[in-house]
Amino acid sequence: MRYLKHSNGLMWVASLLLLFTVSNASAQMHVEQSSATSPLEVVISHPDTSGAASSGIVVITIANRSSEAVLLPKWRTPIKGPISGRQRGAILEVTDTAGTPVAYTGVFIDERPDPADPMRSFIRIEPGQTISDEIDVSQDYDIRPGQDYFIGYTQTYGGDELLSEDKLAQHAVKSNVLNVRTDTRSTRGRPLSLQ
Repeated sequence: MRYLKHSNGLMWVASLLLLFTVSNASAQMHVEQSSATSPLEVVISHPDTSGAASSGIVVITIANRSSEAVLLPKWRTPIKGPISGRQRGAILEVTDTAGTPVAYTGVFIDERPDPADPMRSFIRIEPGQTISDEIDVSQDYDIRPGQDYFIGYTQTYGGDELLSEDKLAQHAVKSNVLNVRTDTRSTRGRPLSLQ
């Protein structure tokens, strides 16, 4: 696993190529809106404490509602990253009120699948299991004080067939979209308060 600082034009080109590849793969993927009846439920919510809310933290919860285990590709999953509370790359969809994407300013973590141990590249969620993690959005996105933002994302997933080298996730579920308002009174770098 390598950590890369997102600071030069080559990283932008690599990001665009990855986005193009994922976009083309998504054309063949079944994408649905997260709900209590979908096999995978993905929810972005406010933290329990207002102090955490004003510091830019959101909670992402993923629940397996199906009768079979599901695998989440780590490189497309915002939780359970190697750096606590931080993203592996531009996974979240953060936009301003005009719908313009907000720049990702965090690190990119190169987590290529390991053919010798393919399970290391996935997070396995058993039937009925729920996993959750707190993410500090202000650490990885160019959030400005005094503005509203919208946060969502699309989680790809599949079954044990993903452990084969030539298989890509064929399913995806969209999370809800959470409205976030920046707090102009805080002394922290780019704090948020959630609505």
